[in-house]
Amino acid sequence: MTGNRAVALALALVLALAGAPALAESRAETLRGWLTENDAKMLVALDDNAAAKIAEGKAKFTVDGAAIAEIETLLGAPRAPIGPPADIEGEWRIRSLQITNFGAYAYPFFKVRIYAEGPPGALVFHKDTGSQRIFAELAADGSNRYILVGAGYAGGDPPGEYSTRAYEQPGDPYNDIAGHLYRLADGRLLLVTAPNHLGLNVLELKRQ
Repeated sequence: MTGNRAVALALALVLALAGAPALAESRAETLRGWLTENDAKMLVALDDNAAAKIAEGKAKFTVDGAAIAEIETLLGAPRAPIGPPADIEGEWRIRSLQITNFGAYAYPFFKVRIYAEGPPGALVFHKDTGSQRIFAELAADGSNRYILVGAGYAGGDPPGEYSTRAYEQPGDPYNDIAGHLYRLADGRLLLVTAPNHLGLNVLELKRQ
């Protein structure tokens, strides 16, 4: 390899790495453009909106205090910069903690996979285990979080799409899921979804 060619390849690598954050940010803007009005509103002040749902849950479901306390602990855990996408790719264990219209619940751990697929800066988040499943896209949204946009679906059904992304017929926003994914200081991940008609869903991820 000639000296000039080596320099050119090195420069190309530097430029590619420098452009990676811009590509991710561009993809995050695309995902934000898909959001329904309610989800966009909820994500702007997600921590405050989650806190409001927790307060409602405390007032209504005193017997479910353990699950609510776990949610508060997760939301209050120290967070860390997200790092490069490769840091979160792979297999994880995930559990859901929910405050619904009927009570507060903590579910056991299932499997979830995060992998790169699609446009530059895009990651797929796929929980295809358990009765409540998620198929969504992730994109880095700054240095401290990912934005997630996708849909929930039931075991036995095919993965769905976020309602505004349905091509053949209008989508059903009932199954929409939007949220922010954070890295916690101890290496876990925390997914907080936008509160909606189903309530609040907070998901804890641990490495397999």
